[in-house]
Amino acid sequence: MNKLITIDPGKTIGLACFESGELVSVDEHKPKRLLDAARFIALCCPYIPFDLAIELPQVYPVQRWKGDPNDLITVALQAGVILGAVYAYIATLYIIKPSEWKGSTPKAISKERTLAKLTAGERAHVQKKSSTHIMDAIGLGLWILNR
Repeated sequence: MNKLITIDPGKTIGLACFESGELVSVDEHKPKRLLDAARFIALCCPYIPFDLAIELPQVYPVQRWKGDPNDLITVALQAGVILGAVYAYIATLYIIKPSEWKGSTPKAISKERTLAKLTAGERAHVQKKSSTHIMDAIGLGLWILNR
């Protein structure tokens, strides 16, 4: 796996790009329309062909719901639009549920664990205020890379 792009889809899209196993860039986007998300992802894909990992929305038991569960429909649609936009350029596709790569770890702990796995050079791409969307995209990539 030489080039890997990982995506945390949703109202805000987190994106991480890895080359030869190293984090080389991160970005996030708040699309106003679904097609804006597809254009954003297509612009962020200078690595053709590439492997793509996208987090699949997951329904949790009612006791763990945070926010509006209908938001999952938007996230699933967003993931579909993204996949459709870049499908022709994908060498390998990974569709991963959050529970598969991070279990039920709280976001703050997941962020700290992800940061601890980054090299000093990789941390330069991550700001202290990096969103959970970016951190999830990075964490998903590290999981795929077995780091």
